[in-house]
Amino acid sequence: MPMIMVGPGTGVAPFVGFLEHIENSTDLSVACERYLFFGCRNEDLDYIYRSKLEAFLTRKVLSHLVVSFSQQDGRSETRSRYVQDSVRKHAEGLAKLLLSNARTKIYVCGDIQRMSKDVCEAFTDILVSAGGKTREEAEIYLNDLKASKRYVQDLWI
Repeated sequence: MPMIMVGPGTGVAPFVGFLEHIENSTDLSVACERYLFFGCRNEDLDYIYRSKLEAFLTRKVLSHLVVSFSQQDGRSETRSRYVQDSVRKHAEGLAKLLLSNARTKIYVCGDIQRMSKDVCEAFTDILVSAGGKTREEAEIYLNDLKASKRYVQDLWI
């Protein structure tokens, strides 16, 4: 199943379980788009599950692993600081995946106060910029995804 997972910090933990299940129960020779957007403060201190996530990418359980570091000194200019910025940078691929495959699901896990709202706003932006929708159409589309359990959030305060 095509998936877009967004989980900064410990919000990535459920996705490790998802990916382990996929690896053990899916024919990985059949290509499937699976994005994981992970964010943490510092690559050397906070990049939890690094070797496991990179192995998922190598073994084709994930098609895209996008990592953001919010407080990284000497950060690469090509890397985003926050997951929502990384989502926006992948607008073309994400909009195409969302709009062309009715099975694609979005999972967001993490902080309810800012991150979840910022990520939803990023998905709205990509549907407008790369999906050809008006802002109102994009918001309705995302609300429909939520109502049909194709945009699922596990959030905490």
